[in-house]
Amino acid sequence: MLVHLAQGTANKVIASALDCSLAMVKTHLQHIFRKLEVTARPKTLPCCTAPVTDQRVLTVLDVNI
Repeated sequence: MLVHLAQGTANKVIASALDCSLAMVKTHLQHIFRKLEVTARPKTLPCCTAPVTDQRVLTVLDVNI
């Protein structure tokens, strides 16, 4: 999902690529926005391209190091 988000892929295309509903994509994006503490899709780009050691990225990936 983060790869699609970083590439600016439309929600419908993400849903098709992941073989899920548009509603599910929107729900997951809302969860990602909340975890990254952003309110809009363009504001996620720095987090999507940040090093994996960035705590916000680790939170979205649900990884503990």
